[in-house]
Amino acid sequence: MQVPKGFIFAYALILGILYLILGFLELTEGFSIMFLPPDYHVDLLGSFIPGDLFGGFSTIVVGLVLIRPLLLSRKKYDALMYVLVGSALAVIFGVLYVLIGGANGLSAYMAGEKWIWTEDVFRFEVLLLPFSILLVPTSWSVIK
Repeated sequence: MQVPKGFIFAYALILGILYLILGFLELTEGFSIMFLPPDYHVDLLGSFIPGDLFGGFSTIVVGLVLIRPLLLSRKKYDALMYVLVGSALAVIFGVLYVLIGGANGLSAYMAGEKWIWTEDVFRFEVLLLPFSILLVPTSWSVIK
């Protein structure tokens, strides 16, 4: 079954906007943790938005790559390539955060410490991973 290109572009646009907003929030949280005194720390949605400068920057890049096809309305093939690359980047970062969570759990188990699994599992990159995984084979099948 062939998925319409308009649906793929709309789905990628929604996913890209989510990644862009959440990446900006993560970058803001990381900036406030690293460069501001504790009195001025910005706490955005608890542990759902971690304070990670580089994670926020990479999430913003994923969001921008997924939004880029909006500007390529006449070049459908190039636009689909941006969707494929953006969704592949999102999957790579999502899997990376799953592996980091597993490594943190294993490290805590080996050290005999308590592991707070919600901090690793409920990151938005991990929660958006299934939606990004759906976009990879769909865009690949349209490109082929």
